Amino acid sequence: ATNYAEASSVFILNNNVFVGGYKRAANGNLIAMYWKNNAPFVLTISATNSTVIDIFAKGDSVISLGFTDSKATYWLANTAFEIDTDLITARKVVFNGEDMYILFSGFDTEIDNIATAYLKNGEKTIINQPSTLGLGITLNDIFISKNDVYLVGNDTNDDGNYPMIAHYWKNGKSYNLT
Repeated sequence: ATNYAEASSVFILNNNVFVGGYKRAANGNLIAMYWKNNAPFVLTISATNSTVIDIFAKGDSVISLGFTDSKATYWLANTAFEIDTDLITARKVVFNGEDMYILFSGFDTEIDNIATAYLKNGEKTIINQPSTLGLGITLNDIFISKNDVYLVGNDTNDDGNYPMIAHYWKNGKSYNLT
């Protein structure tokens, strides 16, 4: 289809609307892009399969987070930087001053199991303990206040079955909400 696209995230800064997502190229690949006030900015070429999952604007910089050919990637000033992690699902990018935080999930080869983590300037902090069932903690959002890192998400109950239990974490300490 000639008009196949998805918007996945939005960020507002100084009355500018930034929307991250992708459009489908004629060859069927997804092309990572964002729109600023409806004007498109293409981040990749159609030879790759890529998308923007989250977007953040700071000063004159636009930071887009997503993947290129299944590798976690962020774009700063339209330049791609591959993120050195085996956690392939990048979920969210936020800043606290000059520090960049990226929320991830996926299979972690260091612990040989499913993991959820965040990166602070490239340094990984794993939040959940490995789950022998392949289940466990799912993080959905991250927020930084001063030097405190807040995360929200859910965990399965003790026997690995549903329903899930809502949690938030402050600096790694879990608080059960349900």
